Formats: sequence, structure tokens, C-alpha cells
Amino acid sequence: MAELDPLAFQRGLQGTQALYDNARRNKLADIAMAQREQELRRENALAAILSSADTYDEQGNLRREALPKIATADPAQFLSYRKVVSEQEQAQRDAQKAQREELIAQFDWADKNMANVRDQAGWDEFRQRAAAVYPDIAAKLPPQFDPAQIQQNRMKMIPVIEQWKEEQIRERQEQQRAFDREKFDYQRANDAANRDVTIRGQNLTSQRAIETAQTARENKANEALDKKVTALSTQLDKTNIPQFESLLSDIEADIARYANKDVPGYGWSGQLPQFMLTDEGKRLRQKIAQLQNLTLKDRSGAAVTNQELQRLLNELGTGVLSTDDQLRSGLANVRRNLDAVKRNVVAGVDEPTLREYQARGGLPLSRGPSQATAQGGARRITSKAEFDALPSGTLFVAPDGTTRRKP
Repeated sequence: MAELDPLAFQRGLQGTQALYDNARRNKLADIAMAQREQELRRENALAAILSSADTYDEQGNLRREALPKIATADPAQFLSYRKVVSEQEQAQRDAQKAQREELIAQFDWADKNMANVRDQAGWDEFRQRAAAVYPDIAAKLPPQFDPAQIQQNRMKMIPVIEQWKEEQIRERQEQQRAFDREKFDYQRANDAANRDVTIRGQNLTSQRAIETAQTARENKANEALDKKVTALSTQLDKTNIPQFESLLSDIEADIARYANKDVPGYGWSGQLPQFMLTDEGKRLRQKIAQLQNLTLKDRSGAAVTNQELQRLLNELGTGVLSTDDQLRSGLANVRRNLDAVKRNVVAGVDEPTLREYQARGGLPLSRGPSQATAQGGARRITSKAEFDALPSGTLFVAPDGTTRRKP
């Protein structure tokens, strides 16, 4: 089998591409040539129309009758030539009007001045003034004074002059009406714009008043809420609950660090004398002693009578709770009793005040679980892993059936 020559194949491909390019260029050239020929035909047709004498009137103006021919010859030029015709016609009308007004003004001047002519001397004086003002009129005046002819000429001029004056009056009236319409339209648009501005201003003022009133109400409500929160904080400080909560939380945190080892100062080491305890044990005992010395009070300042809480605190301080588990259980019971005291203290506090107090970093307070939660909402815990997974402060049911809260 003969081998394929790549150079020959490439030359054949290049030749084919060249033929295609030439054909494409020829086609484009044909299109351009056809377009140019069409343009030339239109230009020649238009030139033939414009070079014809019939296309123009005696004054050399383009006739309106030539416009259809121009539209047929070159549609693209029709609008521009129609504009030319319109401008010519308007110029002719303006020139005719000016000429007519000038002629009538001459008649009017002549009529007013001839009205006082009574003799030849007056006629001569009138002719002299006419020669100075309107030479054309003076050239047409006869040299001899003829009252009958003067009166006859005046009778011919008066109707024309009166008609001209009426036309002038109507034109001025139409101009005034057009001006009044334009003024009215402008005033109406201006009034509408002013009304819109006024309405927007009123709306803005009303909205601003609403916002101001709303802000005032909110400020007043915030001031009232601030006073309530301040009063609640002051009352809670008097109850010693914040101090009790802080100490108890510290003790719970200390105990939590010894989850897998003995708690210092308790268990077997709890039987040792004070001077033999470790520093951790001494600090823990000191905190519990401080906890014992705090007297919880209600919001009125009266001491809270809670015998169970007092008993639990005494047991913590005397070491009766000898094992670590007993210590943790005792602290949990203290926590439960403290929560009960806190619930009693906040029983009369409204919910917004309580939320705002806590949002400002106040003591965690709650009104206690609902009846449904107290009876069946707490989760039952059966293993240490389940207990460890609970968030701090969560109610749960212990294996012994009691409801507790995780420290």
C-alpha cells in the first residue's frame, strides 16, 4: 500500500480553502456591487426629478406635487424634501402676511391723514408727508385736490382696514387664549406638583410624628422596664441569693473537677483534722462554711425559713456526708432547694422584667417547671453517660425516682 504524502494533502487542503475564500470574496463583491448600482439608480432618478423645471414654481420653490415622485425615486430622501416644502410654504405665508400688513398699514396711515385734508394746500402737505413716509403711495396720488375722489378712495379702503383690524384683534385674542391655556396648564401642573410635595410633607410629618410617638412610648416602656430591673436587682442583692448562687456554683465547679478521683476534704480525708487537709480541701471547706453563714431572705428582707436547706448545709459543713457520692447528692439537694427559693422570690415578677434582668447578665432565674413538665417532662436517667450528656441546669429523673436538676 502506497504511503500518503502529508505535504500533498496539506497543499490540497490549502487549495480548497483558497477556492472557498475566493468564492466568498466574489460573493461579497457582487453584493456590494449590486447595492452600489441600486444607490446609483436612486440617485439618478432623484437627480432627474430635481433637474426638471416642472419641479419648481415661478419663485424657484420646490412644488408639493413633486413629493410623490421623490418618494418613488428615493424613499430615504422623502422626509427631508417634505420638510423643505413645508418650510417654503411657511415662509411664503409669512411673507404674504407681512406684505399684506404693510399695505394695510399704508392704507390706514393714508386714511387717517386724508381725513383732515380740506383744500389744495392740505393736499399738497399730505403728498409731501406721503413722499417722506411711503414714496409708493405718493407716486400714485394725483396733484390736484379732488374731494369726491378722495372720499371714494377712502370708502374703498375703510372695509379693508376694518377687516384687517378685526383680524389683528382675533390674532391677538388667539395668542392670549393660547397663552392663557399654557399658563393654565402650567399652573395646574405646578399645583399638582405642589399638592404632591404637600402630601409627601404631610406624610413625612405624620410618619415622623408616629415614629416620634412610638419612640416616646418605647423610651417610656424602656424606662419603666429599667426601673423594674434595677428594683429587682436591688431586691435580689438584699436576699443574698446572688452571693449564695455564686458560692454554690464555685463549689459545684470544684467538685466537678474531681469526677474521677476523691474530693479533697471529704470522703476518707474528711475525717482528718483541719490542719492536715490539703489546700484544696481547706478552700472547699471554707467555701462551704461561707455558704452556711449566708442567710437567704425573701424580697421583703425577711429571712427565709427552709429547714431542709439548713439541715443540708449543716451536714455539708460537719462532714456527715462522708462519701463523695453523698457530698454530690447533698449539693444537688442544696441546689434544688436554692432553686425553689429563687422561684418563690421571682413569683411576683413579670416576664419582661425577668427576661431583661437575665439578658443584662443577672442571676439565672426561672419560675419552675410547668405541671406537665414536673410530672412527665423530665428525662429519666439510667446511666452515668446519659447524665454527663445533659446540659447544666436540666431537670432529670434519677434512678431512685426523684426529680433533680443537673448542677
